[in-house]
Amino acid sequence: RIFCGESLGALLGAHSLAVGDVEFDAVIFSAPVVGLRHPTPAWARAALRLLARVAPRARLRPSWFVTGGPNAPKTSRDEEWIARQRSSPQHIPAFGFAALQAVGELMQSMAGIAERIHAPALVLAAGADIFVTPAQVEEWFRQLASPDKTFKVYPRAYHVLWNDWDKETVLGDVARWLEAKS
Repeated sequence: RIFCGESLGALLGAHSLAVGDVEFDAVIFSAPVVGLRHPTPAWARAALRLLARVAPRARLRPSWFVTGGPNAPKTSRDEEWIARQRSSPQHIPAFGFAALQAVGELMQSMAGIAERIHAPALVLAAGADIFVTPAQVEEWFRQLASPDKTFKVYPRAYHVLWNDWDKETVLGDVARWLEAKS
């Protein structure tokens, strides 16, 4: 069994792996949101906690925490992919306050989570990621308990590595890493 998650999927997957009882032969975390490039001020986190209690389903675009405004952050250099993603029925432009607070709490607990992940791990970071810096991802990578771990940075890539211009390189690296594990 292999776990693979990108962005929020990597964040949620890391937590599931750490608290679950399912064993994996290998794990791949692509651009895990282990923190924010520009941390949310304490007053904004406190306001979010309050809003999560009084209006948990009221929605806010997460871009406010990343770009400081309503415009979606640029997560890929592939404009066609961005257009397809934004027009997809699965696209979620805004999240409830309770969900945003929960994601923030998950990000804050990622250091402790890393210590509970023992499976061979491949961690990928994007150099031009608008959410998280490669240094933040590398720090989390270093905390992984796995003795068999690999860290790769794609210097010009944007956040969504699987759908950016460097995706062929990324997918080739993943395939080679998986082959070495089998």
